Amino acid sequence: EFPWDLKELLARQDLLGTGFEEQYGGTGLDELSQVIVAEEIARADATTSLIPIVQKLGSLPITLAGTEEQKQRYFPRLASGEWLIAFGLTEAAAGSDVAANRMRARRDGDAYVLNGSKRFITHGSIANVLTVFALTDPQAGGRKGMSTFIVESETPGFSSPRLEHKLGIRGSPTAELQFDDVRVLVENRLGEEGDGFRIAMQTLDRSRLGIAAQAVGIAQGALDAAIGYAGQREQFGQRIGEFQGIQFMLADMASQTEAARQLTYAAAARVQARAADLPYWTSTAKLIAGDTAMRVTSDAVQIFGGYGYIWPPAPPAGRGARARPGGERGRSVKIVVCVKQVPATTAEKRYTPDFRLDRTSAESVINPLDEYAIEQALRLQEAGTVESVAYLGMGPEQAAEALRRALAMGGDEAYLVTDDALSGADAWATARVLAAALNKLAPDVAVMGMASDDAKRSLVPGAVAAIRGLPLLSYGSELRLEGSVARIRRLNATGYDIIEAPLPVVASVTDQVGEPRYASLKGIMAAKRKPLETWSLADLGISPDELRGAALTRVVEVRPPETKAPTERIENVPPDEAATRIADWLAARKLL
Repeated sequence: EFPWDLKELLARQDLLGTGFEEQYGGTGLDELSQVIVAEEIARADATTSLIPIVQKLGSLPITLAGTEEQKQRYFPRLASGEWLIAFGLTEAAAGSDVAANRMRARRDGDAYVLNGSKRFITHGSIANVLTVFALTDPQAGGRKGMSTFIVESETPGFSSPRLEHKLGIRGSPTAELQFDDVRVLVENRLGEEGDGFRIAMQTLDRSRLGIAAQAVGIAQGALDAAIGYAGQREQFGQRIGEFQGIQFMLADMASQTEAARQLTYAAAARVQARAADLPYWTSTAKLIAGDTAMRVTSDAVQIFGGYGYIWPPAPPAGRGARARPGGERGRSVKIVVCVKQVPATTAEKRYTPDFRLDRTSAESVINPLDEYAIEQALRLQEAGTVESVAYLGMGPEQAAEALRRALAMGGDEAYLVTDDALSGADAWATARVLAAALNKLAPDVAVMGMASDDAKRSLVPGAVAAIRGLPLLSYGSELRLEGSVARIRRLNATGYDIIEAPLPVVASVTDQVGEPRYASLKGIMAAKRKPLETWSLADLGISPDELRGAALTRVVEVRPPETKAPTERIENVPPDEAATRIADWLAARKLL
């Protein structure tokens, strides 16, 4: 239930007007002071902290692009807390991919007619007014054809048919919004037609700061509770806070929280100065603070032991942290490409006495079929749909060469699983290792080439998906991400099918993706500076015996190629002599 009493308390203390200038009835606090307000409220309650955070988020488009008349009309009511505002950007198929918005706004005389829906809108069901984004020029697409509107919730045709049931921060309503022929006057448009994407990006660049501050507050609240509990809970004749292991945990929690706090404060200074690099600082602060909140609250649950799952005494900060990381936009979308290394075509294949291919003495290259998976991932990153691309491989140490080649094509980091026990692993054992590594990396999408094993039957992607319990999108010629959904285009006899599944997913792509790119000299030099981490089976929690047990097939015999018939080379002789020698050679073998 939304805490209306706390909302009124914040309004009486002028804490809902911190982001508005004094001329509009606000307190005009600087960015750092606003961050501290959000942090301190979140330290006590994450739900309540969202009230001033969303009040600023929803009003930022008006601050950035509104006219003086629009500001005078709405800001006094928002600053006083009489009205609440929401930010209507996200759609079911347009989360992190803002340009994928589909909602339409058709010009009709002195008004626009809005049709469509929005999803995951914080305070959308209780707001008095919303800033809403819709396409005024569908042909131009989201980047050039989107516009922004101020929509009052009492406008006919507007409704909120459904609320989301979240893991945490449940007192803050997250709503689905429906717009059915909602008429909005032209005077309620922010900026010019087509300015919507720019306004949305500038808003998000600044609003991430509030989400980072909330995360710091959640972490600090969990730390405070853990310290208090460790100081009074006794086991084995002493307070658990006197155990060195608990002290180490608390020290890590405190240092990580303070590091996230200082980064967030530094980002606030960049926003206050309107620095050109403020998007980098706010994004970094949100990323680090969000991850810190997750770690610190998880550690706090461990310190509380069994009570960590009970309220009281343990605070519900952990569930709040898990509901929080995305905030106003997805924190990140990460793709991991599983890259198989194979001996170069010029390399001699050698086998061990127990019939295993010895790849340690041969130069390795990227499996050509996996180059298409790399190309697909990099295209998604270039389109802005994916924030980071990582590569995952397994094999001998020489396999790092293939991963470096992949990094030279693009991407951010690579991981190599290398262990003597991997020699001779079949598709099922390979899938067991890859699934464990992917579980550690936790990507949104794991992409593989069409054939991820020597038999070229695409056994590995399906096995990995089965082990991790994830949906499989296979044999795709094009992979797209739309919000929290992955879609793949698969060719059939008469055309193609579009198949979708919710993230996270495992996907395999074919060579229909298009020609893979080549590594440039600049890319090769950059690849040397990109991180490449090496893991053993032990790092993944897999024993050699367990791996051997996962293998369902094994090589029992390796036969050399059939002996070729003897050959004779004839060169540097006159044609008539060459013809005679050829005839004699054929006649001797009864071939002529």
